[in-house]
Amino acid sequence: MKKALIIGSLLASFSLSSFAIEGYVTDVNGNVVKNNFGQCWRTNFWNKNVAIKECDPDLFTEPAPIQPKEAVVALKAKQGETIISIEAISVYFDFASHSLTKEARTKLTEYVARNKQELAKAETITVIGSSDRIGGEAYNQRLSERRAKSVVKFIQTLIDLDDKKINAYGVGETLPTTDCHKKTLKENIKCLAPDRRVDVVPTK
Repeated sequence: MKKALIIGSLLASFSLSSFAIEGYVTDVNGNVVKNNFGQCWRTNFWNKNVAIKECDPDLFTEPAPIQPKEAVVALKAKQGETIISIEAISVYFDFASHSLTKEARTKLTEYVARNKQELAKAETITVIGSSDRIGGEAYNQRLSERRAKSVVKFIQTLIDLDDKKINAYGVGETLPTTDCHKKTLKENIKCLAPDRRVDVVPTK
């Protein structure tokens, strides 16, 4: 009971404006409040998606950036396959969207024009949709699949390809290229932009 009163008194000493770092209690200067053991005080809004390295270092890893071809290789490796890639490309999406941006459409148009013969001769064209880690796993899986389908649909307006040679996948949040753990959701959304993508890799 005494411990609970102490914790309650401590939390009560901070105003709502003190919660400057999402998920953690902060003082008037914006610094995370810690106990005598160096542990950060968490709020009821804390979850692993808002964790910061200063307070929860065990939740952080340092994955090597994954390039488009490497993303496909990683996926194929799980299936016991290897690939020899022609030119790969990645296009990026707005947060929580599977609609192609103007930049993505331009990039894909130029890509197809530049590689029309190679795409026509390719044995397979692997299209992998990805999402960032914000949101539930099931939602991100569906979103990644829709992104892959958006890219396939647009490419097929640019070049006549046999549906049988296109392998479209959604891998959700499982192939990140970033390691973002910012203080606010807005900052994380911006930092995680490279994960909201589709990789296109034609293979011989």
